[in-house]
Amino acid sequence: AIEIFQIGIEKNDSNSMYHLAFLLEKTNPIESLKYYKLLAEKSDSISSFIFKDQNISKIIKAQENLALKYMKENDTENVIKYVFSLINEGCFDVPLRYATFLYKTKNFRQSLVIFDSLFKYNHPIAAYFIGVMKYKGEGCDVDKVESHKIMENLANKGIDKAVEFLEDFVF
Repeated sequence: AIEIFQIGIEKNDSNSMYHLAFLLEKTNPIESLKYYKLLAEKSDSISSFIFKDQNISKIIKAQENLALKYMKENDTENVIKYVFSLINEGCFDVPLRYATFLYKTKNFRQSLVIFDSLFKYNHPIAAYFIGVMKYKGEGCDVDKVESHKIMENLANKGIDKAVEFLEDFVF
């Protein structure tokens, strides 16, 4: 069956791309992702319009699975690749979990890079971590003024942890 779908893909057939990507999801997620991306990026046919929303969610799910797989294998380079890909797609759960894991294992600089990327999308948990890290100088220089500004902004949005942090804040 795979050979038949590959022939269809050579002819730019959307259905073949979809079915091959689906067949490869479990056995070869990287190859599967390639075909989902091809299909999602097609804009010249009615088929791609029908499949577009469905495949964007499949692409995101495949990227999440790959990031989690690489986390288990301690393949930092590939984890980072898929974490940033997910952030760019607007999916923050896996990147946030990874950044939090890095923070808890005292890999502050790496976690800060991911939190900063999430912060650009106004992610409140990432903002909270950045505020804490700037206050303590974890992975960055101490910047209590910036930390206070971040926490004050979060407190104004009703984030209880930020309110608690500000209660104990010392310049």
